[in-house]
Amino acid sequence: MENNTDFNRLLGQACRFLAHRPRSEFEMKEYLKTKPSGEKHEDQIIRHLKSRQYIDDHSFAEWFIRQRTQVKPRSKFAIRYELKQKKIPAHIYEPLLTSFDDYALAVSCITPVLNRWQTLDDTDVKKKMTNYLRYRGFSYNVCNRIYEELGRNRKI
Repeated sequence: MENNTDFNRLLGQACRFLAHRPRSEFEMKEYLKTKPSGEKHEDQIIRHLKSRQYIDDHSFAEWFIRQRTQVKPRSKFAIRYELKQKKIPAHIYEPLLTSFDDYALAVSCITPVLNRWQTLDDTDVKKKMTNYLRYRGFSYNVCNRIYEELGRNRKI
């Protein structure tokens, strides 16, 4: 009886954890490890959530890439790195990333902040733009190309 109670309690906690945003299987396993008797029921809960399609690494990767390309733009390199940290297999995310271009992602990333640097001289703009984009995982070549096409004339 106590095992069933533990399972139901952990399942409820797992569902609340999923209510905020989609999760990868790895994230759910890590979350369950922090709960009392979570490791004991981990496989059973993961199977239960997968059978109801509450966790699915492919759907998670699609959602995650959409977030990182539209809401909070990052380079393909940075997205790949984050997905690897979440233990998403490469065969899931690589096909999803092929449709994205780092240059287009960098433009969408830099456009909202370009107006902030209107009063700065060219060297300061280049430095700020490069740092801003490099912090988000873009290569130096992409940063230079963006500066040459957008930053030098402050075009949006």
